[in-house]
Amino acid sequence: SGGAQRQLVILARELKRAGYDVGVFHYGESEAMARVLDGTGVPIISLARRGMPRFLIAAAALLKLLHLRPKRLVSFIDAANILAGLYSKLSGSTWVPSERSLSIGPPRAKDRLWRRFLYRSASAVTCNSHAQLHWVRSHFASLNSRSIYVGNAVGDEYLSKHSAQHPPRSPFRFLVLGRVA
Repeated sequence: SGGAQRQLVILARELKRAGYDVGVFHYGESEAMARVLDGTGVPIISLARRGMPRFLIAAAALLKLLHLRPKRLVSFIDAANILAGLYSKLSGSTWVPSERSLSIGPPRAKDRLWRRFLYRSASAVTCNSHAQLHWVRSHFASLNSRSIYVGNAVGDEYLSKHSAQHPPRSPFRFLVLGRVA
């Protein structure tokens, strides 16, 4: 499991520790990071998906979200961002997507379309590197005041040449709590 999964379970664990009612909704094949949540009281809600076509997985996940009715969502990676964005549009819930695309070139037409449509309803968009923050702000000007950097557990010097050129422009409005060591 990579940075997104690690950030997700640490965020859930620390929000629970701080007294929030939090759960993890997961529709993937692996639960490799689930052990981080052992004994925390954070429920993991899984959607069985083996053998299902992608569009059915998406429909089932959206229906599950509508059933669970969360008031606030934090989502990681494109597919989860799309599902959470659609749910947020339907329900009016607060939503913070994490932009973790590895691309720093111009977005493909379909990626530009869904981001422009769904990110309008996001409270903020977090980016896991300064290069990603620069990419979001360069290609989606409407997000400039709502996009922020929330670092991964990897030093900036390993991520991009943009890390020193584009420091955060505003104080954090979203904070991931957890141990880094």
